[in-house]
Amino acid sequence: MMQRLASEQIDVAMPGRGQALGSLHPVMKTWERVEKIFASMGFQVADGPEIEDDWTNFTALNSPENHPARSMQDTFYVEDGLLLRTHTSPMQVRYARDHVKRYENQLVMPDIKIIAPGRTYRVDSDATHSPMFHQVEGLWIGKNTNFADLKAVYQGFLEAFFETTALKLRFRPSYFPFTEPSAEIDIAFDKGNLAGRWLEISGAGQVHPIVLKNFGLDPETYIGFAFGSGLERLTMLKYVNVGEATPLSIVCGAPNVAPNMKVPCARIGAEIPLDSGDVLHIKLGKLRGVESHGMLCSAKELGMIQIQDGLLQLDDDAPVGMDIRQYLQLDDTILEIKLTPNRADCLSVRGIAREVSALTGSSLVVHKTPAVAVSLEKRLPVHITEPNLCGRFSGRIIEGVNAKAKTPSWMIQRLERAGQRSVSALVDISNYVMLEIGQPNHIFDLDKLTGDLCVRYAKAQEEVVLLNGKTVSLQEDVGVIADQIGVQSLAGIMGGMHSSTSDQTCNVYVESAFWWPSSIQGRCKRLGLTTDAAHRFERGVDPQNTVYALEYLSQLIIEICGGIASIIDDQIINIPTTNPVNMRLSRAQKITGIDFTEKDVSEIFDKLGFSWEKNGDVFKVTAPSCRFDIEREEDLIEEVLRIYGYDNLPVRPPIAPQQFLPVPDQVRSVHDLRHLLMTIGYHETVHYSFVPKSWEQQFSENTKPIQLLNPISENMAVM
Repeated sequence: MMQRLASEQIDVAMPGRGQALGSLHPVMKTWERVEKIFASMGFQVADGPEIEDDWTNFTALNSPENHPARSMQDTFYVEDGLLLRTHTSPMQVRYARDHVKRYENQLVMPDIKIIAPGRTYRVDSDATHSPMFHQVEGLWIGKNTNFADLKAVYQGFLEAFFETTALKLRFRPSYFPFTEPSAEIDIAFDKGNLAGRWLEISGAGQVHPIVLKNFGLDPETYIGFAFGSGLERLTMLKYVNVGEATPLSIVCGAPNVAPNMKVPCARIGAEIPLDSGDVLHIKLGKLRGVESHGMLCSAKELGMIQIQDGLLQLDDDAPVGMDIRQYLQLDDTILEIKLTPNRADCLSVRGIAREVSALTGSSLVVHKTPAVAVSLEKRLPVHITEPNLCGRFSGRIIEGVNAKAKTPSWMIQRLERAGQRSVSALVDISNYVMLEIGQPNHIFDLDKLTGDLCVRYAKAQEEVVLLNGKTVSLQEDVGVIADQIGVQSLAGIMGGMHSSTSDQTCNVYVESAFWWPSSIQGRCKRLGLTTDAAHRFERGVDPQNTVYALEYLSQLIIEICGGIASIIDDQIINIPTTNPVNMRLSRAQKITGIDFTEKDVSEIFDKLGFSWEKNGDVFKVTAPSCRFDIEREEDLIEEVLRIYGYDNLPVRPPIAPQQFLPVPDQVRSVHDLRHLLMTIGYHETVHYSFVPKSWEQQFSENTKPIQLLNPISENMAVM
């Protein structure tokens, strides 16, 4: 017995076997940390369903059906009109409505202070987007909760989250349908690998009055702010870190190479950027036994739009030996401007110039086009039967054009810099006018039209072959321009192949119209089309611009292609009226937290080209016809703040009663459970909510899973 006890004795001083710890997913660590920080500020955590209805996800948040802003948040759909939420704002809608109902019979309603973290979904799947991601949104509504409070709250959150005050915050004007004014929030660190770089981290703004009404609140009494941040982005920032005297011998196999042609030449030592992001270094080489002292280049190899096969052929007068960047004026700066759906007035060079003038105070020089000489008295009759489709239609005939004329090089260069490929002189001129002044137009081959034109809605199952060669069958809510034969163009979207111009075109009919945005919205998506014209018309164009655009278009056609013009047939049927909008100075101060003076506001309205009158505290403002997005007081407040400068927002910590949130002893949070599982060796993972249908059947024996109506792929078809 003693021997047995001795052999089985235990040394209690020896360390135990132990158990390896598991791990928490970085995104979930961020989720928990965000909740704790905002809880310390008195925010409650809201929760809600991931499968939502259209009203809660879109309409209640001021995104009506077919509105262009919905394209920013296209989502997945399931049966019975339900969808996967595109943000966690629907939880704000549900919480706010319940909160208002709970206190509707009481004298005082506490502020609404919540954050809503959760999974969200959008139809994005590329190198920079995921169809599922995590987001946290915040909402604070009270009687005096303004934009300056938002800045203080969010700065306090970031300093707590990153555990440093060595960071800067920048607010940039933006657009979200559920907030106004709206802002993008950028962050920059003073130290570390990311020091000095501005990184977009959140979207935010004052809650839109329409959204407040949908909450059941009076926007004259209650105001507040909302913000939304991606948890993945916060997680990554927190946890994850020629003309030689002697001709050169260059071997070339391009299909269009010819004797005496002039082309760009990359000599030894030059660097050519590749699509992959790498750089091709030009060296002395030998091809088929022949030394090659460089490379002859195509337009694509120079980073330009490819308008012909093979080498880029230059004009005969191109000086040999000149730097190609100097000859083609490629030493230029191209700015890619991210426009929000509410700023259709900036979808042109003139619109951007107008905006820069307002922001910088520099003078705006507007190109004025004199009317072209009228040599023809004839006109093509146009009958407009739907005033809610077409509000204004301007057109004219131009005879004797040379469709084979060459587009001037200056126009080709400007079109290329704007991302447009040169097609033909007539097409290039049409695109050029649209890009410069923002008014889409269309050029018909007059000899291919039969009889009068009629602007109407399509007949059921009517078909048309479009310029892209696609045949589409139309529904009765799609606007068309038709002649006696049939549809010749989709109104405000794309022209038809039958009446399109060609090298044989001699006579043309040019039109410039105002199409009501509601008659264009949603049609392109349904037809599977994307066009520059529809992009502008569904957001709205200036109804006062049609005749000017037509004169400019006519002038360029006659200068480049020749011809003589008829009188302009301008029909004004039903265009928007520009009504004055009142803005109270006291309201602007309350919403923004900035003590604007009368001088500040009046100077800003002058810069924007708004006419105004003042009566006491109220500015009565009339916006120009290009700014039809100015409809209510909040629109003017946003304009004032935008020009005044978001960077001038004060950081003013909000003053509000502190709420002590109850923490029941008998309840454990999901975060406690996750930590417990980690201590016993479990590792946390985060997966997509989508799987192949076969997996759901094999692993869960679920024969009726939630089916996506528009899955990205069969491997992500069910929930």
